Amino acid sequence: MGRNIKLEKLITILLYLLIFSTPLSLDVLLNGGSLGLTIISEPLCLLIAVFVFISYIKNIKDIHFNYLDSIVIFHLSALLLASLFSWNSIISFKYTVIISCYIFSTYFGFKLLPKKKIVVERLSYSYLTGHFILAIYCFFNFIKHGIFYETSYIVAQPFIMQGHSNLSILLEAPTILATVLLLKKNLNKKIKACLLVAVFVFIAVISFSCSRTSYITLFITFVVLFFFSLSGDTKRKLLLYVGGPFLLILGIWKANDLIHYYQYKDDPSSYYNSESLNYDSNDIRTYKQTNMWDEMLEISNTENRAGKSSAERLYRWIKGWELWQESPITGIGPGTFADRYLEVYKNTSNEYEKKLAERKMNIHNLYLSWLFEGGILVFITGLGIVFFIIQTGVSLIQVNAPSIEKALAVSFIPFLIHSLVQDYWNEPRIAIPFWLGVAILNYFSCLEKNSS
Repeated sequence: MGRNIKLEKLITILLYLLIFSTPLSLDVLLNGGSLGLTIISEPLCLLIAVFVFISYIKNIKDIHFNYLDSIVIFHLSALLLASLFSWNSIISFKYTVIISCYIFSTYFGFKLLPKKKIVVERLSYSYLTGHFILAIYCFFNFIKHGIFYETSYIVAQPFIMQGHSNLSILLEAPTILATVLLLKKNLNKKIKACLLVAVFVFIAVISFSCSRTSYITLFITFVVLFFFSLSGDTKRKLLLYVGGPFLLILGIWKANDLIHYYQYKDDPSSYYNSESLNYDSNDIRTYKQTNMWDEMLEISNTENRAGKSSAERLYRWIKGWELWQESPITGIGPGTFADRYLEVYKNTSNEYEKKLAERKMNIHNLYLSWLFEGGILVFITGLGIVFFIIQTGVSLIQVNAPSIEKALAVSFIPFLIHSLVQDYWNEPRIAIPFWLGVAILNYFSCLEKNSS
């Protein structure tokens, strides 16, 4: 591909800024709340995507596509096709444009960059710095307001209006990246100290966010990392760097339980009372004691918060399946589940079903979203991307020493597991790092093939 040095440098700088600012961007509602924009990440994405598109158009004859490039292009094409047959084409086209913008600015943008090894390292530290600023802000909010299930939803405002699992999944990949970098030999002392603090703060905020899925995914990821750390010395360091902060965090949580007053602490019956979910975010006395151990063990109990959340997900999956039957090839339309669900069930006599529809939430499963909203082609191409991540990740995780390659391979584990119960495909704070990570993973994969 013919090179435009100035354009490459500009895209590189903008990508540094994008990956740094993504967790610190703000959601702004436009047109009376019917449109939303995440500033500054989405305008930056659009700007980078335009520059990338211009660069590719100018050098169209020199473009070479590999296996993953083709799957990504087919995925976008399938989304566009599904949008044409959508229940609401306007919503679907907006959704597809947003996804395309994320992909062009990051995945295809990274392919244009020179000196990729240096760029990857700088991108990694830009990514960690932005997320650390958000995490330290949330950490002090937890210390100030207390560690509660209720607090987890508001602690990241104004950056993230709905925290909880939206916050915890955001910090899982940075936690893994910081931990793996910490395991590297001959690390600068100042950088090591910064990474130690970052790992502690990341794990603390994830722990305090009361997300069952994050507890499970982070545990699985560290177990995988432990068995592929190779040397005994590295394994011992991993246990120290993860286990030490975890024990301190348990102590902080216990202190929280002793310090803060709970209105419902002496009345166990009200703990599972749905009415007690009505709390005043400014009045800590109306919060309930957060007993995550009970909620994780009683996942089938629909009287507690965890059980209700699980039941709602199952209900949406069932309704999504029913709606998909209308158009199995192209689906109901990318990004339209919440609106379609409300349209069909807004006048139902079933109060529970009506309430779920009125909440206007997505299917809460990325893989089912691909199938139900996008149809067969979107589902197949989406799984093709997942297959590449798994296949490449398995090979990269076995590199001999702790490295960005190893960290990147392991960092996809939380996302792939979370996607069984969440759908963050059009959430810029998740999607932008995801697609950039896929681009870097593809780069490492090509390096490995060329060296073998």
